Amino acid sequence: CLRSKNWRGRGTLAGSLFDGPDRSAAARALALRRMSTLGPTRSTAHDGTVTIEVPSAGPYGMELQGDPKSGMCAMIRQWERLPGGKFGPIQKHGGVRVGDWLIRINDFDCTTQRFSQVHALLADSNQLRKTLVFGSRAKYKEVCDSNS
Repeated sequence: CLRSKNWRGRGTLAGSLFDGPDRSAAARALALRRMSTLGPTRSTAHDGTVTIEVPSAGPYGMELQGDPKSGMCAMIRQWERLPGGKFGPIQKHGGVRVGDWLIRINDFDCTTQRFSQVHALLADSNQLRKTLVFGSRAKYKEVCDSNS
């Protein structure tokens, strides 16, 4: 960031990006867009579903539970830290929240299967790559209604 006599930056990231005499409205807008790309590119809060590729073997850093009414599918109940206190790959992504539903594992529709089957497939390390699709509560209900 260029500094001049009139620059009144506060020494913070926001101050250096948005303040100062050399910042036009277009430059501030560009800086804001760049900051917004630091987070997840997709989120169940905005997009309905998020797709994440994970290693074939866990741990993935999440505790799951089945639907309390039907015993189907799998919902993220809470996050769990990995050994060493690190976040798991799903929590690290940032676009999935506690309360979101695991809708698909690769081509396997989790919404029509019992929790025990979903858990067994997730724990199966024989698959070379796992692509997990998570959805918000509203997306889960929408998928379940379309399956009926």
